[in-house]
This record gives sequence, C-alpha cells and structure tokens, in this order.
Amino acid sequence: MTDDEFWAIIDAAKTHGQGLDDPFEGREEGLRERLEALEPARVLGFEKAFQRAMTRAYRWDLWGAAFIINGGCSDDGFTDFRHWLISMGRERFEGALADPQSLIDVEFGPGKEQDASFEGFGYVAMDVYETATGNPALEDVHAEPPHEPDGKRWKEDGLRELLPRLAASSLSQL
Repeated sequence: MTDDEFWAIIDAAKTHGQGLDDPFEGREEGLRERLEALEPARVLGFEKAFQRAMTRAYRWDLWGAAFIINGGCSDDGFTDFRHWLISMGRERFEGALADPQSLIDVEFGPGKEQDASFEGFGYVAMDVYETATGNPALEDVHAEPPHEPDGKRWKEDGLRELLPRLAASSLSQL
C-alpha cells in the first residue's frame, strides 16, 4: 500500500468522527469499516504503512510535545500519542513532523479531541485482519522501533526552551 492510499484511508476515517460527541469512536469505527472492505493482504499493507508512520514520528521533539500536552508521557503514552497523531490525518501529521508546535492549533473539548492519546486506533488493522483470516498477523508486519527516538534528547526542565509556544499555550499541562 502506498503512503497516498494509506493517508486516504486515514483521512476518510477521520471525517467519520467529525461532529460526534466522541470523535475517537467515530474515527475508529470509520477505519474499521474501510479496512473490512479490503482484502487481508491490503490490510497488512495498511498496517505496514501505519508502522512506517509510527517510526517517522518516533522523535524526541514530538515526545516533548506529547509531554507538554499530556502533562507527562511514558514510552507507552508516546505510542498512544503517535496513534492519535496518525488518526488526525495526513495534514496534521506532516505539520507536526515539520513543527511540533503546530499542535498548538488542536482544539480540545466536547466534540473535539478529548486528549492526545488514542491507543485503540493502533490496533484496528490487526483486529480486522485476524477477524477476516482467523490468524494473527505475521510477525514481520510489526517493525521494532529504532532503539532511540530520532533527534536530540531533552530534559523536562528544558521543554519550555525547546517548544516555547506550545509550553506557553493553553494546551500545556506543565
């Protein structure tokens, strides 16, 4: 599956959740519906593209943004943050990779984003695949992330300097 095909599915799933009281549930349902319409091999292709996006977002500066927005962020929390970031669609994802402070524009609250963490979104493709085939996905689909995130490691007391606009925003939980 190409990146363009992958993002078209993500962006279509994203619109499924717009205007709902729980946009997360809508996005997850929208993704499930789109993946269930694909052949199992294409679902695996989607998961491989998802893992490529996860690896691209495995960066210290994005982890810092997640820490600021969520008021802390463990390694599992950062995985859930990247699931959320992907669920936001290609434009938001690419914008955050270009400048993590672009997340300052995210709206939180009823009918918007509840938080910047979406664990369930990362497991939809494998669930659809297993339901369709009766078999768990092949091990080689799940790529191990790099040993360390890309970029320069930060210290908590340096986040305000690294991401000043985000740290000063209403999103900051610091």
